[in-house]
Amino acid sequence: MSEPRQVTGSPSASAPGRAAQVTFEVHSRGAAPPTWEAIVRRVMHENPHNPCDGPMLDETAAAILESDCLRLTFLTRADHADEFFEIDEEMLESAAGGLEAREREILADRNLIIVAHYQGPWDRRLSYYQVMVHVVDALADLADGVIFDISRETIWGGAAWRREVMEAGEFEIDAHLRIEAVAEPDGSTWVHSHGMPVFGCPDLEVRGVPAEQTELASWTISTLAQRMALGLEAREHEGFAFGSRSSLWFARGENVDSHFSGPVMRLVDREGASDLRAFLGACDQVDNTVDDIAHDDRVEAAHQSALAALPRLRQRFLARADHPECDYLVKLGFPAGDGRSEWMWVQLHTWHADGLTGCLQNHPTLVKDLHYGDVVHFAEKDVFDWIVYDGRGGEEGNFLRELIAQARQQSPAGGGGPGERRDARSRSP
Repeated sequence: MSEPRQVTGSPSASAPGRAAQVTFEVHSRGAAPPTWEAIVRRVMHENPHNPCDGPMLDETAAAILESDCLRLTFLTRADHADEFFEIDEEMLESAAGGLEAREREILADRNLIIVAHYQGPWDRRLSYYQVMVHVVDALADLADGVIFDISRETIWGGAAWRREVMEAGEFEIDAHLRIEAVAEPDGSTWVHSHGMPVFGCPDLEVRGVPAEQTELASWTISTLAQRMALGLEAREHEGFAFGSRSSLWFARGENVDSHFSGPVMRLVDREGASDLRAFLGACDQVDNTVDDIAHDDRVEAAHQSALAALPRLRQRFLARADHPECDYLVKLGFPAGDGRSEWMWVQLHTWHADGLTGCLQNHPTLVKDLHYGDVVHFAEKDVFDWIVYDGRGGEEGNFLRELIAQARQQSPAGGGGPGERRDARSRSP
């Protein structure tokens, strides 16, 4: 059955030459596809989950729906039986958020596949992707179907789709990207992404990852993918700064057996090693000096200055699409027993009303149940200090910097330059 309309928008703030490709499928038991008029009406006015009610999104949705970048194709079992591949139990079990019994029944008895494909300009606000999400949600509602995210290679359970995609206030790459870790014959792990063509970018891979550093490699890919989705360009033979370091470089990867849906970039260390052991193992060589600093009036004054400026940090972080090259870190205190705290830097990954998440950037000395690279969850009230690295060698924040520098000058055991992200842990908050 042919598509009712072939529709690619011209979102604003697009990047010349950067094209996005987004593909979803909706699998349904229905025999008759929804009409084009019903799809448009649901997208623009009637979506019960998250309607296109903002002026900018309204404008972008109208442009895309009237253009030729969006293509809808309807496949019926009667006419395209070869497209109705077998869905095994492993695929069902791996569905994002899990599938309800009714959704499993739909997949078992499906008669219709609706393919929604966007190929057109990428824009920094990802408005084209928001419109595609609304289109797919409308199709799933109208056809009573189950959503397949082809780029991410994921089946979405309806509840998880609404919670993580439709109702998510802030864009987070993890809801739109799948990171896979595959054991290699030599005992190492191949960590790589699926889904980056959605943002006009190559997928990312790291080869030869030691088993104990798989989580760190996954977090590295996720963090870098978020910045690329929001505008950072990945160019072969160019370096990428993680905060104050420039240890990551891009090299062209090999799409062996068409494992990826598009091009792939391999992350290598500055020496060109393809297994990134030097970067992922960097925590074993970095300065890990513990600065024993008492919580006096000067520390408290610096802390209050950091708190007063925290709204500025939040505003910058939430607008990070405008500056994808920046790193955002906060200092947190972790209970270490005997009334002491170990203060360590955490690189921010998400910031929601109900809490923040980030990746630990220190090797704990006193806290035994945490490790460098661990993902931690915390509240806004837990932030003691913060830093923004601008990717060009500059920084903002770091309110305790001068106090730490003074402590190191007075202590022969002190080490490392002032203001480094791995600079301080103190015995009291």
